[in-house]
Amino acid sequence: MTASANLANLLALFAIAPLCAAGGSLLIPRFQLLPRLHTHSLAALLAGVVNLILALWLMAWTVQGTHLVLHVGGHHGPFGIVLVADVFSALLLLLTAVIYLGAVPFAIDVLDQRDRMGFYPLSLFLLMGVNGTFLAGDLFNLYVFFEILVITSFVLVTLGGQRDQIRGGLRFVVLNLLGSMVFLGAVAVAYGTLGTLNIAHIAVLLRQPGLPAWLAPMMAGLLFVAFAGKSALFPLHFWLPCSYHTTHPVVNALFGGLLTKVGLYSLFRLFPLLFPEQLASWQPAFLTLAGASMVVGTLGGLSGDTIRRALSFQIVSHIGFIFAGLALAGARNGVLAVGLAPAILYLAHHMVVKTAVLMAGGAVELELRTGRVVPGPDGGTGGLLAHRRWLAIWFFLTALSLAGIPPFSGFTGKLGLLHLMVSMEQWPLLAVAVLSSFVTLYMIMRLWQGAFWGSSPVRHEGGPATGPARLGPGFGMLTLTPIAVLVGCSLLMGVFGESAWSVANQAAATLTDVETYIDSVALAGHLADVGH
Repeated sequence: MTASANLANLLALFAIAPLCAAGGSLLIPRFQLLPRLHTHSLAALLAGVVNLILALWLMAWTVQGTHLVLHVGGHHGPFGIVLVADVFSALLLLLTAVIYLGAVPFAIDVLDQRDRMGFYPLSLFLLMGVNGTFLAGDLFNLYVFFEILVITSFVLVTLGGQRDQIRGGLRFVVLNLLGSMVFLGAVAVAYGTLGTLNIAHIAVLLRQPGLPAWLAPMMAGLLFVAFAGKSALFPLHFWLPCSYHTTHPVVNALFGGLLTKVGLYSLFRLFPLLFPEQLASWQPAFLTLAGASMVVGTLGGLSGDTIRRALSFQIVSHIGFIFAGLALAGARNGVLAVGLAPAILYLAHHMVVKTAVLMAGGAVELELRTGRVVPGPDGGTGGLLAHRRWLAIWFFLTALSLAGIPPFSGFTGKLGLLHLMVSMEQWPLLAVAVLSSFVTLYMIMRLWQGAFWGSSPVRHEGGPATGPARLGPGFGMLTLTPIAVLVGCSLLMGVFGESAWSVANQAAATLTDVETYIDSVALAGHLADVGH
């Protein structure tokens, strides 16, 4: 079922709304409205609210089985720009909206005068890029939205102008630009051989006889390298722990929840649709990369010398969990949709919880004015429990969800993945996954002990330190509330696990229903021969 063209026109607002808000915040003079609210932050808040309303509307339509398709300007494929939305893209757009709307008040509370000058318009450009990636129906515009992400992210990485930020930003942009070049190579191969970049049309043409035998493997390989690098999958992960922890805490949280997920989204979208044979035949290599990502991320988290560096390494480990679901999905006929469902559920969990735990870790670093909180022989060194009880509670709860402890969302998704590994008899991967989960729990609890246990620091009053440690100037409810809301979302996803599984199964089915995707974009039949 395809919605009317007038309704589908609203898809364009996912790019237009943040773009207009970003442009408006740059053109409108910046002046203070309230003690912590100015015109730029107000524009970001309003755009975030509009984006959330649009995402809720889209989710309500797509869960009914609707595919929303917008041929921009009325130009149909294969050469027109097309935006496509189904349950999977609507789910990620909704999670993106929740994360962004939580990041804005967090930023209002913790950004200092210099950093906040450029954050809000840049974050809106980032939102536009993420939204566009989840809706793009052709490879070229997928590439364009990825480039918007890379350019915006490079500026956000270096926001503050510190030496470590510049160094981390250079690593970030170099590998991402290399990934973009590989992606562009895949686009060139597709257009040069098939004469189209429309994803649905490519799916039609790749099933036609007479194509070169090397075409599908080459396109799949190039796209995999590009998206694996952007997802921080081993061995293309090293840019993430080298750059994420150098950013401002609010940027770190926004990146942790969103950036690597656009690469994973592209892998989940394109491989079942375009390259199911490669997904099955390359399964041993994919499983090896997934397990290696779990190991490297877990060990890196243990060796992290600051809270956010340890948590950034943990992103790599959880990318391995999510990618393992995609790799297992290609095992045999009839298993594809089943394998994708737990991976999608774990992807949704990770977007929410990783943002929350990075916000909490960033708040700890801002409060203690250091991220080095490794526990000593007498317990913790931070001693924040006396001053920040609610922050201690939220940090503890995010740790439980991240490690997969019930009743949080981490348990629901991880149990599904572990069950899938058992059913596929992937015993080495199962052992790595279970061990990684226990080590993750130990690492987070160790960070919690170091940050909140021990002797209580002295509140900063503007004068010299009068105790063993001195706290920063502190933060307010705008910092704690987004963390609490995201923890609540994780809890709801765990308690109402049946509903969460239903959405995940529906999203998995849309990814593997190639015929419905093609028909919804109106490319079946009469366009099958275009481009030869």
